[in-house]
Amino acid sequence: MNPFTTMILASSNISQQTKSKKHARGKHKYYLTEYIIITDKYINPQKPNDKYCYCLACYELNSKKVKIVNRKKLVRNHLKNCIYFICKVGEKEQAEYILNKEELETSKKL
Repeated sequence: MNPFTTMILASSNISQQTKSKKHARGKHKYYLTEYIIITDKYINPQKPNDKYCYCLACYELNSKKVKIVNRKKLVRNHLKNCIYFICKVGEKEQAEYILNKEELETSKKL
């Protein structure tokens, strides 16, 4: 192998390690995505905008699939009121910090 191809392979490995988590369309994942399970079922199949999702904490700790519409506001409201999410995270203060993370990041930018 010549040194030029070795450099290209090394740089591609570095760039793959430093990439952030993204969806297939190139958007960054929403920070609450790790706390839900997104299904393939659409709310309205004629307008495939919204999918259903399940609360991961409810499913792991209670074995119930709590169906939620995969919208930021609705997921956030469910997690705010979810006892199992608070138990899984540890404390209510930690859960509030996770749920208000987006507001904290926008206030830092201003």
